Amino acid sequence: MTLTIGVAGIDHLHLLELVQGLVDAGATTAAHVPDGELLGLYEGWRTDSVPTALPDLLADPAIDLVVTAGIPSERAEVAVAALQAGKHVLTAKPGVTTLADLDRVQAAAARAGRRWTVLFTERFTNRATSEAIRLARSGAVGEVIHLIGSGPHALNQEGRPAWFFEADRSGGILADLASHQVDQFLAVTDDLGAEVTHSFVGNVSCPEHPAFSDLGTLRLVGRTPAG
Repeated sequence: MTLTIGVAGIDHLHLLELVQGLVDAGATTAAHVPDGELLGLYEGWRTDSVPTALPDLLADPAIDLVVTAGIPSERAEVAVAALQAGKHVLTAKPGVTTLADLDRVQAAAARAGRRWTVLFTERFTNRATSEAIRLARSGAVGEVIHLIGSGPHALNQEGRPAWFFEADRSGGILADLASHQVDQFLAVTDDLGAEVTHSFVGNVSCPEHPAFSDLGTLRLVGRTPAG
C-alpha cells in the first residue's frame, strides 16, 4: 500500500527532509495547506501536491499521514486536529513548545489510536551521531558515564522570520536546538528516564532582540549507570 501524505505547516526547511524521506520510502504527496514561509519553494518542488484548505485536507480519506513543520508553537494544534481526523502525524522538532501541548497531543494520539512522531533528523542524518550510538550500545567504548553534546548554529539574523526571535512561538533555544542533544543523549545511553536538573539561557549578541536567547545549556541526569 502506498502511503499518501498531506502537508500542513511549511515554515521550516526540516519539512523538505521529512517529505524527501517519505518519498524515498515510496510515499506520495497529495495535498498541502497553501501557507507558510517556504510555500513557494515547496510548491515548486512538489508539483504533484494540490493546494487544499486544512479542513478539506483532514477530511480526505485518501490521506494517511499529515506532515507539519510550521511555526513551532502551532504544531500541536495541527497535530491534534490531524489525530482527531484519524491521521498519523509526523512533525519536525520541536513537536510542541509547552508541557500542556505535549499532554494534549499525547492524549489525542491515544484516543485516536494513531501515531504522533517527532523526527530528530540529526540522529539519522549525522554519521557521527549514528556511530556514537552504535559504539555505545555495542559496548565498544565501555560503560558510558558522561556525555557532552553541543549544537552550534549560525544566527543569520537577516534571513530569520520574526517568530524565530519570539520564545513563545519558537520554543526558545533549548526546545528548538538542544532538543537534538537531548534526543542523542537518550539514544546513546538508552535511558528514557533521564531528567533535566539544570538549565540556563541568555542573550549574548542580540541586544536588538532582548527577549531572544542565543545561548543555552542544560544538564541531564539518567536513572541508569549509562545515563
